[in-house]
Amino acid sequence: MTPPKSYKKWHNLIKAMTEHYGKNEIKK
Repeated sequence: MTPPKSYKKWHNLIKAMTEHYGKNEIKK
């Protein structure tokens, strides 16, 4: 069973967001 494209988009978006905020947290 393959996930829909929207799911992959969300997964990539969340991954990018967490990485982005993670870097900001480290900068603080």
